[in-house]
Amino acid sequence: MPTPQFTEWHTAEHLENEEDIRLYLDACKAYDDPRLMSFAQREAAKARENFSKRE
Repeated sequence: MPTPQFTEWHTAEHLENEEDIRLYLDACKAYDDPRLMSFAQREAAKARENFSKRE
């Protein structure tokens, strides 16, 4: 069986506006996992940083 090939995924690059962030955080919250929420909040902060660079 061949070894699977994976690419890097950067969530913050795919969150394009505040609505995307809200939906992403809501989806992560549904898993009730504090580690996931911590990660999601960091990704949301990175996405907002990206917004400010675009403006």
